[in-house]
Amino acid sequence: MKSLPDVPIVMARHDLEGIRVVPAPGGYRIRTFRPGDEAVWARVENAVSEFRDEARALERFASEFGPHVDEMRERCLFLETAKGEVVGTTTAWRNPDFQGRDWGRIHWVAVVPAHQGKGLGRLLVTEALLLMRKWHVRAYLTTQTSSWVAVHLYLTLGFMPFLTAPAEEAGWELLRLETPHPLLGPPPYAGSSGT
Repeated sequence: MKSLPDVPIVMARHDLEGIRVVPAPGGYRIRTFRPGDEAVWARVENAVSEFRDEARALERFASEFGPHVDEMRERCLFLETAKGEVVGTTTAWRNPDFQGRDWGRIHWVAVVPAHQGKGLGRLLVTEALLLMRKWHVRAYLTTQTSSWVAVHLYLTLGFMPFLTAPAEEAGWELLRLETPHPLLGPPPYAGSSGT
């Protein structure tokens, strides 16, 4: 597997039309956040190395979502096994002023390593996009070049490069050269106009 440097990048989907439902693989189901799930979220995010430890993940949850727990009940999704073990999460979040407009935000996508490679990331992101249509007409996400497998998934789900800073162009060029994808042609990249 290729190892690429961490160059932050942004991807956008300019509409939320034509999203195809992805059936949950056998043995998995989606549920929404419930009060008390903060530690579950922290465990999953820590399992994918987003944080140094679960305590830091809990601190981030508290600072970012703590004031919005009621919204999390609607916007945060968990993927669990038939036995109720949570193995993935994402949030159909919001940003009322991203690039001067209201956007939905796919935020904190994670599937614990033992359950990766089963199409569960596709399921989570698709469900979040379908949910997001209740409030938004467009969506974006932030990621990094080292997460090139996820970037390829996002491309297949209708997200395209969205340049918000000059340094991002180098990141997209690196991805184009090192992990080719048919939707990553040469610059200028789709979505870079900011529309």
